[in-house]
Amino acid sequence: MTALRRIGILIAVATLLGLVLGLIRGGLNASLTVNPNVELDSKEIYHVSVWVSVPLIVRSELFVQAVEELIATFTGARANIAVTTTFTPEHLLQDVLREALRQGEPPDVLVNSTYSPAGYGPLQVPLGMYLSPEERQHYSSAITAQLSVKGELASLPLGYTFRVFAANPA
Repeated sequence: MTALRRIGILIAVATLLGLVLGLIRGGLNASLTVNPNVELDSKEIYHVSVWVSVPLIVRSELFVQAVEELIATFTGARANIAVTTTFTPEHLLQDVLREALRQGEPPDVLVNSTYSPAGYGPLQVPLGMYLSPEERQHYSSAITAQLSVKGELASLPLGYTFRVFAANPA
């Protein structure tokens, strides 16, 4: 699976989560208000704001292009869902998000490209409810423990981080 495909899967999951959040914005206790099985009314238009942090990588425009294509595919198949996407450099994301929260206007979906499952407080949706028991079997308990905040799965391990080690043979 290519890196762009993994990123695409991440964006799809985040977009679907945002859709659900956009439908149920009333309460701040997401674990009690988010319904992963919600059904949409085909006569209603749903507006979803998605903020994506753009990773500091070579050719980040390919990342942005992949996200745009994925969202276009998603909305193309769902005429009653309008997605507004905002791209933010990852090093500015925390400040931009903090200001949006201060103003009471956070995004419906936040796709954070950093490698940490930061705790965003009561607006963060626990992701464990979106995994079936079969899907949970694919993840090591050691990995899910690292991706949890306050005992709830906060991030999904959807990609790999590659590290290169070099040694001087002399």
